Amino acid sequence: MDRRILYIWLSKIKGIGPVITRNLIEFFKRIDFVYEATYDELIKVEGIGDKLAKIIVENKDLSKSKEIYYKCKRSKIKIITMECSNYPKQLKNFKNAPIILYVKGELKEFDSAVCIVGSRRCTEYSKNITVELTENLSKRNIPIISGMAKGIDGYSHTVALHNDNYTIAVVGTGVDICYPIEHLTLMNEIIKKGAVISQFEPGTSNIKSNFIKRNELMAMLAEKIIVVEATKDSGAIYTAHCGMKYKKEVYSVPGNINNKSSEGTNMLISEGAKPYLSIKSIIKEEVEICSNNLGKDKNLSSIKIEILKLINKNKMSVDELKIKLNFVKDNLEEILLDMELKGYIRQISGYIEKNPRGF
Repeated sequence: MDRRILYIWLSKIKGIGPVITRNLIEFFKRIDFVYEATYDELIKVEGIGDKLAKIIVENKDLSKSKEIYYKCKRSKIKIITMECSNYPKQLKNFKNAPIILYVKGELKEFDSAVCIVGSRRCTEYSKNITVELTENLSKRNIPIISGMAKGIDGYSHTVALHNDNYTIAVVGTGVDICYPIEHLTLMNEIIKKGAVISQFEPGTSNIKSNFIKRNELMAMLAEKIIVVEATKDSGAIYTAHCGMKYKKEVYSVPGNINNKSSEGTNMLISEGAKPYLSIKSIIKEEVEICSNNLGKDKNLSSIKIEILKLINKNKMSVDELKIKLNFVKDNLEEILLDMELKGYIRQISGYIEKNPRGF
């Protein structure tokens, strides 16, 4: 039996959320062992009390889970669980991340992505900023994450697609439902060139509480979050607060202090979000990280700065670095060793990558 059926089964048991699911998997090692576990075994797991242990033991019917599984197969909806190789690595850092994702399109692996969110009824000011921002990010092949809502979300996805950039729409419904319906064409284009993902099973309608979970998932997936325009009670503000909670880089576009549609973005800046003034607000930091963030070494040579720029996103072998740098001298290995000893980089299995402790 496909173990994804068991993940669906566990995700549908009331009271069993992502944290407890991870505790169960860590304890029993495999989902099928969780399914076969007795009351006496389950009671030993952290977070599982008498009530939950009984609920799990008494709910072994897989008919509903199989129904969802085969519905996904018929509808070409991918089921990605926490044990699948293409489960986003970003989510592995959070115990409360969904254990199962439903996907239409192709969920590619990515190292970094920018989440762009904002008002549904956006102004011309925020629309222009969104278009310019997304175009600049797309030129650099930085994936765009948004929620496929009207306004800012829709513009960010559309501009990314027009620039052949990868975009992910995180939705608060099942991936077989288009909400809003006006974005059906956009949704189909995202499926062709990117991915539409949801933690909710197919057929799930637009329940308000689901969009809160959707916003949290976007914050988990993104490296940076940019709120272009939002009122104080906007879902985009909740996404930004989640980003702050998860130690993500959060940016906010300043707006007219007398305009209600900018109350939320201005508030975020007062709470510590970085003001987004132009694309340099984001890209500048990625360039300067090489020379400023690692101990502020004033003696860092130009070749070392160039190496750090090259491996800032992807690891490389020594030979790949030589080609990229057009390096003809024989002492590159010595330079790399010196950088490793100073904590700038690390070498693993023949590849050079940035040292996460240094950055």
